[in-house]
Amino acid sequence: MAILVALVLVALLSSCSDSPKYLDMLPDDAITLVRLDVKQMTEQSNFEKGGLKDKMLKLVAEDNMPAEAKKQIEKVVKDPAELGIDLRVPMMVSVTADQEVTLFAEMHNADKLKDFIKGLNAGNSKKLTEKDGFTYYYANRAMIAFNDDVFCFGAAESQTEQEAIDKMKDLFSGKVTKMKDREDVQKLLASDGIAQMLIFGEALGSLPKAKQMAEMMPKGVNMKDASFLLNLSSQKGKASLSYEVITDSKEWKDYIAKSDEMVKPIDADYLEYISKDGFALMANCAGEKLLNYLQDSGMLNIMNGEQENIIKPFLSSLDGNIVVGIDKIDENSAKPSFVMYAKTKNDSFSKLANENLGTMGEIGYKDNTTYIIMSNTEKPMTPTKNGFSKGDVKGSLYCYVNFDLFKPVINMSSGMDAIIIKSVYDVFSTAELYYLGEGKCELTVSMRDSDKYPLEKISDYIVSEMK
Repeated sequence: MAILVALVLVALLSSCSDSPKYLDMLPDDAITLVRLDVKQMTEQSNFEKGGLKDKMLKLVAEDNMPAEAKKQIEKVVKDPAELGIDLRVPMMVSVTADQEVTLFAEMHNADKLKDFIKGLNAGNSKKLTEKDGFTYYYANRAMIAFNDDVFCFGAAESQTEQEAIDKMKDLFSGKVTKMKDREDVQKLLASDGIAQMLIFGEALGSLPKAKQMAEMMPKGVNMKDASFLLNLSSQKGKASLSYEVITDSKEWKDYIAKSDEMVKPIDADYLEYISKDGFALMANCAGEKLLNYLQDSGMLNIMNGEQENIIKPFLSSLDGNIVVGIDKIDENSAKPSFVMYAKTKNDSFSKLANENLGTMGEIGYKDNTTYIIMSNTEKPMTPTKNGFSKGDVKGSLYCYVNFDLFKPVINMSSGMDAIIIKSVYDVFSTAELYYLGEGKCELTVSMRDSDKYPLEKISDYIVSEMK
């Protein structure tokens, strides 16, 4: 199976079907669907020219596997079309609440797939079986099944061979509820990234804290009435992950609209005081509306008294931009240079901060602005070098990280911590997370090497590690 997974990643391709033949087979009890655009992945990994293909061929040649298996694998590595699966068409993976996983793909040539499986299975008493309109092979609680149109790979920890056969019969005969006409599935199919995940609200019911989450939702807003779509896309030097809530529920739509009233697009206030050389967190917040929501939803009840005594006066006075920044970390003390500015109606929060922070920083209130400065160099209301401007930020909630901030931490760390931090620092340049309203947000990560796709960098790493 490890070899088969590797082969899936090596497809070299041209066209793509708008309506895969497996759409009518997606099981109605799926709680999550994952879509993989192998065509884009392969193109962006630079498989043909990046050295991975040659490395794989070398490993296969040196392996002591049976000659027939070696012959079939070499043939597929050289020409992925020989696998028999049409890797130009995006694959789909469904997951049920019982952790049954099924992978769907479109077929290109069933005879070639049969030859491939027979070659890998040479000498094994277990054979391919053709029955009920499809061909299947079962081993270790997993089943491969296919006909001339569709390929399926199903696995479940508890299933017997007969249970696997019965499930495949249902799938291939169309005895499942059609999902392709659902709005959320249509949005999944229309996504243009390299991978997507669609989580149905029912899936969240299996989380340990689902009950607590449900209790904090407004009355009438049920998780089962919404789906959540994630779309991963990439270009040279950058990768983006978008998130969207999809729902027809009036209660959900009202809930999202009410949430959006708590925040507005970030304006220009204080942005020049926050440096793009480190970490930044920004929002334009209607504090009283947010406080009322926390009280109505019961979220304040899960806070202890000390936390509540800080949150309430802060949100009561907050009315506009709040910006937080760390522009450097001291290499000797490991202390960050921290600044915060907030548009407030009065000085209640600055008084509270003085009581709790005391001499740790410079805390004050001036012209409806509360500020906290914990730095040896920064002075209040002073523009910083390489500060933000209105055009740099997006949405109503914005988080930014420049990974150069962590360079001093590398020298202060040791062992595995140092290796991990340095690996992140060497690969990534900046990251941005922002909320766009209407239940949509996006995470974008930029790489130091702007001339390569993220998957190409991963491929290069794999090649360097393959001996």
